[in-house]
Amino acid sequence: MNDAAEEDEEDGEAPHLPCRGHGAIAEIVHDVDVKDAKYGREEAPGVGQVVAGVAAAHPDDEARLERGADLFNDLYVFHSSATKR
Repeated sequence: MNDAAEEDEEDGEAPHLPCRGHGAIAEIVHDVDVKDAKYGREEAPGVGQVVAGVAAAHPDDEARLERGADLFNDLYVFHSSATKR
């Protein structure tokens, strides 16, 4: 772990990530997982519902991982792009 990430963890903040796509996903995952809306990500409720749907539709862990990876890869592309749709 780099020094900046360690300092941020000590401050209770998310580590600084090199790309805004990573930061957006980290905030969305935090809001879905912790359910505290700390970052106020408007996507969090929808992403949480999609993740729950993936879990319900796919009892196999490999299928869940594949579908979840597709979801978060697409979110990364969206949040990393200079212009959002």
